[in-house]
Amino acid sequence: MEILGLIIIILVIILFLLGVIGVFIPTLPDTFFIFLGLLVFAAYDRLGRVSIWIYGGLLLLLVALLVVDYVATVVGTRKAGASRWALAGGLLGAIIGVIVGNIIGLFLGFFLGVIIAELLVKGDIKKSLRAGGGAILGFLSGVAVKLVIIFIIVIILVLALVF
Repeated sequence: MEILGLIIIILVIILFLLGVIGVFIPTLPDTFFIFLGLLVFAAYDRLGRVSIWIYGGLLLLLVALLVVDYVATVVGTRKAGASRWALAGGLLGAIIGVIVGNIIGLFLGFFLGVIIAELLVKGDIKKSLRAGGGAILGFLSGVAVKLVIIFIIVIILVLALVF
């Protein structure tokens, strides 16, 4: 493999790793990094080793990443009876939490943001705690599904390169 190919592979790996990190940190655009990694590789490959059909399938998986990102948290939060304000509070709490205390701060900030927002809207601590639990469950479910999708993308790309 020539030096340019090695540099491209390293860049793609870095972009994919940023995508994986972005799964855990909502302020990092995980899907964008994965897409950029695929785009960089496709531009280098010139659609030579990996077929257009494989790239099409990978693009569909990227769309699934976007959908899961939104749906899992919303469904988990809404099933717990939370309002839209709770989601906004969770996002704000997650941003503050990740700035203040890394990954633990992210989860704690998200949880507390949902609870505080829901408490302000509904004034019921029991419902607020339930909303916070539902939001965390939805968020963690989304993280798990997104990691599986990213793993599938990587496996498909590697298999397409090898075979």
